[in-house]
Amino acid sequence: TIAGLIVCLTPYHIRSSIVTMSDVPALFWITSAMLCGVCYARRPRLFWMLSSVLLLTFATMTRYVSCLALLPVTAYAVVADFRVPRLHVAGACVIGVIVAWPEIEHMRTNIPSLFIAMSWNPVNAIRSEFTTPDGLLSYPWPVLLMDLRTLGGWGFLNPVWAGLAVIGLWKLRGDKATLAFVIFWMAGLLAFLAGLPLVNPRYLMPLVVPLSICAAVGLISVIEMAGPKT
Repeated sequence: TIAGLIVCLTPYHIRSSIVTMSDVPALFWITSAMLCGVCYARRPRLFWMLSSVLLLTFATMTRYVSCLALLPVTAYAVVADFRVPRLHVAGACVIGVIVAWPEIEHMRTNIPSLFIAMSWNPVNAIRSEFTTPDGLLSYPWPVLLMDLRTLGGWGFLNPVWAGLAVIGLWKLRGDKATLAFVIFWMAGLLAFLAGLPLVNPRYLMPLVVPLSICAAVGLISVIEMAGPKT
C-alpha cells in the first residue's frame, strides 16, 4: 500500500499522467504483469501465467523497453529454484506472440522510428555529448549520472525516498529471491537506459515501482527501529 502511494504521488508520474504519452499506461501494464507473476509463483495456474504474459505483451507494445521485465522475472525464478511447467511457458509464449504480431509487423515497416534504440552503446553511459538525427545533444554530466541524478531528484522520487530505498534494499538481503527480482529490475533497465544517447525522465518511469517497494520496506524498518513510542 505504501509503495503504491509512493508511485501514484511521484511528481513526474502525476505530470506524465496528464499529457498524451504512453509511459503511465505502460507502467500500469507492467506492474499488473508483475502482480500476476507473483500470483503465479504462489499458485502455479495457467490462468495467472497467461495473464502475466498478456499484460507484459501489452506493456511491451506500449513501450518497447518494458520487455526488460523478463530479466527480474527470470532472476526470481532461478534464485527461488521455481520450476515453471514447460506447457505453461510454451502456451503463454505462443499467445503472447500472436497478440504482439501486428506490432511486430509495424516495427518492421517503421524501423527508422527506433533510431534511438539502434544507437545503444554501453560506452554512452560515460559520455555526455551525442550527435543524433534530432541534432546535437549535450549534458552537464555523463548519461548514467544524469539518470541517477534524475531518480533521486525532488521532481522524481526525491532524496528522502531514495535514501529509504537504499535502507530497504539492505533489509531485503534476507530474501534472496525478492532481492534478485528488485535488483535485476532496476539494474537491467538502468543499464539499458544508460546506453542510450538520450536522457529522458519518462524512460525512467518503470524504475519507480521497485524503488518504491524498497522505499516502503525502508520506511517500515526505520519506524520499527525508532520504537513503538515514536
